Amino acid sequence: MAAPKMLLVFCDGTGGDGLITDDDDSTHNTQFPTNVVRLSRAIRPIQYLPNGQPIVQIVLYQSGVGSEADIAGKEIEGDDVRKAFGIALASKIRDAYAFLAHNYSEGDQICLFGFSRGAYTARKVAGLIDRIGLLNGQEMGSFFKIWSSLVSNINPPPRPANVPPIKCVGVWDTVGSIQDGLFTAITDMLNIKDSVLPANVEHAFHGISLQENRGRFLPVSWSAGPEGLRPGQVLKQVWFGGAHSDVGGGYEHHELSDLPLFWMASEIQAFVAIDLDYLIHTCHKNPNQPWGQAQPHNSLDEEPNPITRAVYGHETRLESGHITPDAIFHESLRLAPTVLTCIEPERVVTFNDLREKFGKDWVPTYAPLNNFEKKCKEQWGKLAPSAHAPLANENFSKQETPQGFVSELANPLKLLSRL
Repeated sequence: MAAPKMLLVFCDGTGGDGLITDDDDSTHNTQFPTNVVRLSRAIRPIQYLPNGQPIVQIVLYQSGVGSEADIAGKEIEGDDVRKAFGIALASKIRDAYAFLAHNYSEGDQICLFGFSRGAYTARKVAGLIDRIGLLNGQEMGSFFKIWSSLVSNINPPPRPANVPPIKCVGVWDTVGSIQDGLFTAITDMLNIKDSVLPANVEHAFHGISLQENRGRFLPVSWSAGPEGLRPGQVLKQVWFGGAHSDVGGGYEHHELSDLPLFWMASEIQAFVAIDLDYLIHTCHKNPNQPWGQAQPHNSLDEEPNPITRAVYGHETRLESGHITPDAIFHESLRLAPTVLTCIEPERVVTFNDLREKFGKDWVPTYAPLNNFEKKCKEQWGKLAPSAHAPLANENFSKQETPQGFVSELANPLKLLSRL
């Protein structure tokens, strides 16, 4: 029997391509790496178990929907409808599933990560594995037939007796799915519930944006199935300050998205070998504010195209009911500003709005920092600008910056390409 290995799949958000981003803050960047890119680059090739046994860690990084670029790294114009409505998302799901099916052997571990629509991809792959298992090479010849039967719900296959376990699904700000036209969303794709945590997932982590305000970017939270979480199953969903890409990464100034990145790394480091020295050097070198006090973006009103703004619509996650009194908030939100300096600040929620909504007796619940997060907080703003300058009394080394927005699109066919 072959030695066990770990398969890690990283699914980026719409338009995101980590292979055309740089590891510095150079002004020619049109994209800055998301947290998906940054975490994927921090995975060590081998992890060693306590008994010394080596486990190979194999990474697949998958660029986002609509990220196709030419030889010079320029976006390829063309299939705007597919980009806008997320139709190509199905191909991303199939590709990720096929990678796992072709490489998995019994005893291997699987981890899936994603941001935005990439988060939806990662979660749907987990659900598909829970529904049909992982097909072998011969069975993959019938994969699309099985896929089609799930889509139509006509003669779908029975559930397999043995389903491969998934060690972890870690995602940032999952937003759904596929648009069937301008105003209708396809939910529960493949007749697999979007919001239900599959029973075969051992650890599930979801960092969610508190201050995203685009109506078409409402989050898809997880819930336990009808029987609740199974024994030993872990589900953590934590709200972070900032807009969509303040949580999943993508802005040049990434003081806010550093925090959910370090949180995710902290949660998975018990079973994934991560180069934390590298990872901490990807944090913002010259933060404008102390830890946790950076200003959020206003995603909707920073959008320059008025037609696009109209299509997205304004709806906060407090108005939509996604933020509830029993939500779990990141420790940094204790320090988050309540006086905002972004465009149209009254259209972005703060903790003052939550207190007004939930009443004066409401006491928020905060997730405590773990050891790595505490270390990052202690070193906040102390990193030298050099990409390789070591920290005092620490072994941390290396740098990079996050992924930014694709250029805004005036063509009406592209209006939803940032979903």
